[in-house]
Amino acid sequence: MPLMGPRGTKPINTQPSTKAERQEFFLPVNGFVWFYPEEVAVIDHPAFQRLSKINQLGQAHYVYRGATHKRIEHVMGAVGVVQKMISAVAINAEKARVRQEADRRAPLNTSEERFVRLGALLHDIGHLASGHTLEDELNLFDKHDEDERLSLVFGEVNWNTGDQTERLASVIDRNFANYVPDDLKTQGVTPSEIVRLLIRKKPKNSIGKYDPLKDSYLKQQKILEGSRSIRLDVCTNMIGNTICADLLDYIYRDWYHVGKMLVSEDRIFQYMEIRNLEPVNLHDEVPEESRRDHKDVFVLALGTNVGPSAKIRTDGISAILGLLERRYELAEMVLYHRTKLAAGAMLGRALYELWADENMSDLPKTLLCLSDEELLDFALKKASLTAKEPQASTRLDAPLRLLHSLRGRSLYRALYTARHWALATDQRLRLNNLFAPANDAEGRGARNRAEAARMLEADFELSPGSIVISCADIKPKIAEVQIRVNGLVKTFSAYEKQAEEDGKRGLSGGHLNAQIKRFADLWRCDFFISKDTFDALESEAPEKLMLLKDTIEQVFINPPLEGSSADRTTERLARSYVGIETARGRNSLQMLEVEPHRIAARGDPSVGTSEPTRYPGGSRTLSSYRKRRQAK
Repeated sequence: MPLMGPRGTKPINTQPSTKAERQEFFLPVNGFVWFYPEEVAVIDHPAFQRLSKINQLGQAHYVYRGATHKRIEHVMGAVGVVQKMISAVAINAEKARVRQEADRRAPLNTSEERFVRLGALLHDIGHLASGHTLEDELNLFDKHDEDERLSLVFGEVNWNTGDQTERLASVIDRNFANYVPDDLKTQGVTPSEIVRLLIRKKPKNSIGKYDPLKDSYLKQQKILEGSRSIRLDVCTNMIGNTICADLLDYIYRDWYHVGKMLVSEDRIFQYMEIRNLEPVNLHDEVPEESRRDHKDVFVLALGTNVGPSAKIRTDGISAILGLLERRYELAEMVLYHRTKLAAGAMLGRALYELWADENMSDLPKTLLCLSDEELLDFALKKASLTAKEPQASTRLDAPLRLLHSLRGRSLYRALYTARHWALATDQRLRLNNLFAPANDAEGRGARNRAEAARMLEADFELSPGSIVISCADIKPKIAEVQIRVNGLVKTFSAYEKQAEEDGKRGLSGGHLNAQIKRFADLWRCDFFISKDTFDALESEAPEKLMLLKDTIEQVFINPPLEGSSADRTTERLARSYVGIETARGRNSLQMLEVEPHRIAARGDPSVGTSEPTRYPGGSRTLSSYRKRRQAK
């Protein structure tokens, strides 16, 4: 007799579901993808259904008009891909058994299959509207796959459904309890904890290394790391690594919707196996289920390149390199397209200005149920209502302008762009640290970008919201997929590095190193300006437009190394600005020549700005050197 679930829910089914109970969904690219009843229960939950409102490629639809597909399509497609991976691993395990390979490993068991499918289904469950833009490009708050966000999504009961909903964690625990292996069940590990550990990013310290002291799931992590029944590395790498269900779905799906359809080929699946980091030769009579260990890993088997019978699977190498190339092209052409970055920077500054005085860590809960379109409407409504309050700040003019521009697709144009290859290493690192610092839990980058834009607007007497800044901290996409060559397992990147150190050619012929350099070349720091502001400056005050670009160059891109030199530079720029305005017949500006007057003027409302006197990075603002004469 089935056990009863929580009040108002279906009873717990103590028997595994069968393939006869499967339900099929038809998806673009994949065709039919089937799901078990337990998975359909998760799909039907509001936490999952909200993914049907969230754009897979964020603001890319401003450039590629077909790129309006949703995250729900991708994650359901990823389940279809991971099932093909499961089948491929099983087929190759059987081939290894027939060949009596002494170091062969067991394929996935039922528990692993169910949880790796569930992990593929939920690997993007923490995403919000414009998630990659707000988290990865703008660093406004924590990432979608970190513990804080997953706790929010797994534990939320209010999903705008008119009534409280059963927690997603409870739905998972109730439907997947039957698939928890006994060794994990006796230690108190729940189904929702298992899938969380498969899809999460572990907490890191200030230098980006795993920090167990910050890990609220440390006990469960250690249990799963030592488990033979659910092999953590096998499952996590099938769900999300270099060559994984995530990539093998989105690389075809995203290009399809962008309008450049790729031909999907299954060659890569032929090389998928499970092997061990420390191969152990076992007698052939040892049963398959005993050929499992917590050090087992998911690999791509590429053969051997030593001995008289050397046979490297060059087609497998080409398949890997082809996928990595398509991934690079997607980043180059779509994800970091200049217009998409402009739209993201506009949205990022608007949201920062709206919520700057509030706790940004609370923002994900506010945005949890919103679609990309609803996010704009919600932010506009908040800005409009707040602007009507008696104590409203004029700073709200910026988000109102930016949000209205986004809604009408009046996107900002490039004002100044700094590219990776045009900068010295110290310049790029300085800009990165200023506008896109690593491990930016405090949101320093978003704050600096907003403050820098505000100060430029004040210095050049532009309307609030005229300028936005983007700094895309693009990390090299290193090939961390495990490969098996000559019976040994290494990451592809580690194998190539070792070959280079040994003076050998390697497998990729230098392709991987070249791709890392190409990813580095995607780095850019952009200052965008509204088109109407640019057009007005270009037609009415071209010298002022040139001075604005010079100021960006000399304050942010290539500032003097010494603080006193920086101040002399901005004072010179301020004099140039006053001279330009005087030449245009605007004689109300004057320089503050005496240092005591400069100090006193900082609190004087007649000075051009009441903002802090120094830009992020240390240079004095131009406004702090000048004063506007009072009209008689």
